[in-house]
Amino acid sequence: MSSNRLVLVVLLSAALGSAACSGNESSPLEPTARTPAYSEWTGGSSEPAGSYSEWAESSQEDQQGQHGWGDSKPASCKPLSARSESKDIGPQGGVLHIGPHLLTVLPGALLQTTRITGQITADTVNSVQFSPAGLQFLLPAVLQLSYENCKSLDARKMKVVYTTNNLLSLLELIPSEDRRLKKTVVGLVRHFSRYAIAY
Repeated sequence: MSSNRLVLVVLLSAALGSAACSGNESSPLEPTARTPAYSEWTGGSSEPAGSYSEWAESSQEDQQGQHGWGDSKPASCKPLSARSESKDIGPQGGVLHIGPHLLTVLPGALLQTTRITGQITADTVNSVQFSPAGLQFLLPAVLQLSYENCKSLDARKMKVVYTTNNLLSLLELIPSEDRRLKKTVVGLVRHFSRYAIAY
Protein backbone atom coordinates (compact mmCIF):
# COMPACT_ATOMS: atom_id res chain seq x y z
CA MET A 1 0.00 0.00 0.00
CA SER A 2 1.47 3.39 -0.97
CA SER A 3 2.07 6.03 1.70
CA ASN A 4 -0.52 8.30 0.06
CA ARG A 5 -3.21 5.63 0.20
CA LEU A 6 -2.23 4.75 3.78
CA VAL A 7 -2.66 8.36 4.89
CA LEU A 8 -6.12 8.50 3.29
CA VAL A 9 -7.19 5.21 4.87
CA VAL A 10 -5.99 6.29 8.34
CA LEU A 11 -7.78 9.63 8.02
CA LEU A 12 -11.06 8.10 6.89
CA SER A 13 -10.95 5.36 9.53
CA ALA A 14 -10.32 7.81 12.36
CA ALA A 15 -13.03 10.20 11.24
CA LEU A 16 -15.61 7.47 10.86
CA GLY A 17 -14.65 5.98 14.21
CA SER A 18 -15.21 9.36 15.82
CA ALA A 19 -18.57 9.74 14.06
CA ALA A 20 -19.69 6.26 15.10
CA CYS A 21 -19.01 7.09 18.75
CA SER A 22 -21.10 10.25 18.66
CA GLY A 23 -24.26 8.34 19.62
CA ASN A 24 -27.51 10.18 18.92
CA GLU A 25 -27.87 11.00 15.24
CA SER A 26 -29.44 14.38 15.94
CA SER A 27 -26.95 15.54 18.59
CA PRO A 28 -23.48 17.07 18.09
CA LEU A 29 -20.31 15.28 19.12
CA GLU A 30 -20.22 14.74 22.87
CA PRO A 31 -18.27 17.67 24.37
CA THR A 32 -16.58 15.34 26.86
CA ALA A 33 -15.31 12.98 24.15
CA ARG A 34 -11.83 13.92 22.94
CA THR A 35 -11.70 14.13 19.15
CA PRO A 36 -8.17 13.55 17.81
CA ALA A 37 -6.61 16.59 16.18
CA TYR A 38 -6.27 16.47 12.40
CA SER A 39 -2.47 16.45 12.73
CA GLU A 40 -2.68 13.27 14.82
CA TRP A 41 -4.61 11.52 12.04
CA THR A 42 -2.12 12.54 9.39
CA GLY A 43 1.15 12.05 11.27
CA GLY A 44 1.64 15.76 11.95
CA SER A 45 1.01 17.16 8.46
CA SER A 46 -1.39 20.08 8.02
CA GLU A 47 -3.10 18.39 5.06
CA PRO A 48 -3.29 14.74 3.94
CA ALA A 49 0.01 15.01 2.09
CA GLY A 50 -0.09 13.58 -1.38
CA SER A 51 -3.72 12.51 -1.22
CA TYR A 52 -6.27 15.29 -1.79
CA SER A 53 -3.93 17.58 -3.74
CA GLU A 54 -2.64 14.87 -6.07
CA TRP A 55 -6.09 13.37 -6.63
CA ALA A 56 -7.61 16.75 -7.43
CA GLU A 57 -4.76 17.68 -9.78
CA SER A 58 -4.83 14.38 -11.67
CA SER A 59 -8.63 14.33 -11.93
CA GLN A 60 -8.67 17.84 -13.42
CA GLU A 61 -6.08 16.80 -16.00
CA ASP A 62 -8.07 13.67 -16.86
CA GLN A 63 -11.30 15.63 -17.28
CA GLN A 64 -10.05 18.50 -19.43
CA GLY A 65 -12.30 18.78 -22.46
CA GLN A 66 -14.78 16.22 -21.12
CA HIS A 67 -18.51 16.82 -20.88
CA GLY A 68 -21.13 14.81 -19.05
CA TRP A 69 -19.68 12.10 -16.83
CA GLY A 70 -16.65 11.22 -18.97
CA ASP A 71 -15.39 7.69 -18.28
CA SER A 72 -17.38 7.50 -15.02
CA LYS A 73 -21.02 6.56 -14.69
CA PRO A 74 -23.55 7.42 -11.98
CA ALA A 75 -24.63 4.40 -9.94
CA SER A 76 -28.26 3.47 -10.63
CA CYS A 77 -30.21 3.41 -7.36
CA LYS A 78 -33.73 3.04 -6.03
CA PRO A 79 -34.80 6.62 -5.14
CA LEU A 80 -34.53 7.55 -1.47
CA SER A 81 -37.19 9.64 0.24
CA ALA A 82 -36.53 13.35 -0.22
CA ARG A 83 -35.33 15.00 2.96
CA SER A 84 -33.31 17.90 4.31
CA GLU A 85 -31.24 17.99 7.51
CA SER A 86 -29.46 20.95 9.11
CA LYS A 87 -27.06 21.50 11.99
CA ASP A 88 -24.95 24.33 13.38
CA ILE A 89 -21.31 23.23 13.29
CA GLY A 90 -18.43 25.31 14.60
CA PRO A 91 -14.64 25.18 15.06
CA GLN A 92 -14.97 22.12 17.33
CA GLY A 93 -16.31 20.08 14.39
CA GLY A 94 -19.41 17.93 14.24
CA VAL A 95 -21.46 15.34 12.40
CA LEU A 96 -24.48 15.74 10.15
CA HIS A 97 -26.66 12.75 9.20
CA ILE A 98 -28.69 13.07 6.00
CA GLY A 99 -30.72 9.87 5.73
CA PRO A 100 -28.19 7.04 5.22
CA HIS A 101 -25.38 9.50 4.46
CA LEU A 102 -22.96 11.14 6.89
CA LEU A 103 -20.81 14.28 6.84
CA THR A 104 -18.04 14.68 9.44
CA VAL A 105 -16.55 18.15 9.82
CA LEU A 106 -13.15 17.91 11.50
CA PRO A 107 -12.07 20.11 14.42
CA GLY A 108 -10.44 23.25 13.00
CA ALA A 109 -12.11 22.92 9.58
CA LEU A 110 -14.33 25.98 10.24
CA LEU A 111 -13.40 29.26 11.91
CA GLN A 112 -16.95 30.11 12.96
CA THR A 113 -20.23 28.35 13.63
CA THR A 114 -22.09 27.75 10.38
CA ARG A 115 -25.53 26.30 9.71
CA ILE A 116 -24.89 23.37 7.39
CA THR A 117 -27.69 21.78 5.39
CA GLY A 118 -27.68 18.54 3.41
CA GLN A 119 -30.52 17.71 1.04
CA ILE A 120 -31.49 14.45 -0.64
CA THR A 121 -33.83 14.44 -3.64
CA ALA A 122 -35.89 11.46 -4.82
CA ASP A 123 -33.58 10.59 -7.71
CA THR A 124 -32.08 7.45 -9.24
CA VAL A 125 -28.59 8.80 -8.43
CA ASN A 126 -27.56 8.81 -4.76
CA SER A 127 -26.40 12.36 -4.08
CA VAL A 128 -26.42 15.10 -1.45
CA GLN A 129 -26.71 18.83 -2.15
CA PHE A 130 -24.92 20.83 0.55
CA SER A 131 -25.30 24.45 1.56
CA PRO A 132 -24.28 27.16 2.10
CA ALA A 133 -23.05 26.89 -1.48
CA GLY A 134 -19.34 27.50 -1.89
CA LEU A 135 -18.47 27.02 1.79
CA GLN A 136 -14.75 26.20 2.03
CA PHE A 137 -13.16 24.00 4.71
CA LEU A 138 -9.69 24.66 6.10
CA LEU A 139 -9.33 20.88 6.49
CA PRO A 140 -11.20 18.39 4.27
CA ALA A 141 -14.54 17.17 5.59
CA VAL A 142 -15.23 13.43 5.43
CA LEU A 143 -18.33 12.46 3.43
CA GLN A 144 -19.77 8.95 3.68
CA LEU A 145 -22.37 8.05 1.03
CA SER A 146 -24.39 4.85 1.25
CA TYR A 147 -25.14 2.80 -1.85
CA GLU A 148 -27.16 0.08 -0.13
CA ASN A 149 -30.17 1.00 -2.30
CA CYS A 150 -28.18 0.78 -5.56
CA LYS A 151 -27.99 -2.03 -8.10
CA SER A 152 -25.18 -4.54 -7.69
CA LEU A 153 -22.18 -3.60 -9.81
CA ASP A 154 -20.11 -6.69 -9.05
CA ALA A 155 -16.46 -5.75 -8.56
CA ARG A 156 -16.69 -2.20 -9.88
CA LYS A 157 -15.21 0.34 -7.50
CA MET A 158 -17.52 3.08 -6.28
CA LYS A 159 -16.29 6.65 -5.78
CA VAL A 160 -17.51 10.04 -4.62
CA VAL A 161 -17.77 12.67 -7.36
CA TYR A 162 -18.44 16.41 -7.41
CA THR A 163 -21.20 17.21 -9.93
CA THR A 164 -23.20 20.11 -11.28
CA ASN A 165 -26.38 20.89 -9.35
CA ASN A 166 -28.50 19.22 -12.05
CA LEU A 167 -26.32 16.06 -12.04
CA LEU A 168 -25.71 16.39 -15.79
CA SER A 169 -21.93 16.74 -15.55
CA LEU A 170 -19.15 15.38 -13.39
CA LEU A 171 -16.81 18.19 -12.34
CA GLU A 172 -14.23 16.41 -10.20
CA LEU A 173 -13.27 12.97 -8.88
CA ILE A 174 -12.93 13.03 -5.10
CA PRO A 175 -10.31 11.05 -3.11
CA SER A 176 -12.44 8.04 -2.11
CA GLU A 177 -12.36 4.71 -0.29
CA ASP A 178 -14.97 2.10 -1.30
CA ARG A 179 -16.14 0.08 1.72
CA ARG A 180 -17.94 -2.69 -0.08
CA LEU A 181 -18.88 -4.74 3.00
CA LYS A 182 -20.77 -1.76 4.41
CA LYS A 183 -21.99 -0.62 0.97
CA THR A 184 -20.63 2.86 1.53
CA VAL A 185 -18.04 5.03 -0.17
CA VAL A 186 -16.09 7.63 1.79
CA GLY A 187 -14.48 10.74 0.33
CA LEU A 188 -12.67 13.93 1.34
CA VAL A 189 -14.41 17.17 0.35
CA ARG A 190 -12.97 20.69 0.46
CA HIS A 191 -16.04 22.75 -0.37
CA PHE A 192 -19.81 22.56 -0.60
CA SER A 193 -21.74 21.69 -3.70
CA ARG A 194 -23.47 18.50 -4.88
CA TYR A 195 -21.76 15.14 -4.41
CA ALA A 196 -22.87 11.80 -5.85
CA ILE A 197 -21.84 8.16 -6.18
CA ALA A 198 -20.29 6.91 -9.41
CA TYR A 199 -18.20 3.97 -10.64
